[in-house]
Amino acid sequence: MYLTVALGGALGACARFGIARAMGRSFSQTGFPVGTFTANVIGCFLLGIVYVLGRQGWVAESHRLFWATGVMGALTTFSTFSVEGILLLETGRWKLALTYWAVSLVSGILMAFLGMQLAEKLTGSV
Repeated sequence: MYLTVALGGALGACARFGIARAMGRSFSQTGFPVGTFTANVIGCFLLGIVYVLGRQGWVAESHRLFWATGVMGALTTFSTFSVEGILLLETGRWKLALTYWAVSLVSGILMAFLGMQLAEKLTGSV
């Protein structure tokens, strides 16, 4: 089980790093932490899907551990989200920090919900 989670974690961490680098180059002028935001909302959406697929028995426990705990656990990052907001506060951009936190929380919850709804439709459990 630990190896399964570790392999998924390696994949998720590399995906987060790639997303952050790609988005950072595209949006670095705004000051909004687009890379972390993007990785978090993608991870929330995918975790919603994986959760329902696991609950419905479409995903084996070992695959759920790989995807949910490993990949999504490393792809999403609450710690970076928190520190980036604090750094925005420290540089006097409190409106941007509050916007980042609010938009991230609402978007993450919405994307998890949408992922769950999609998976329920796919599995016919609605």
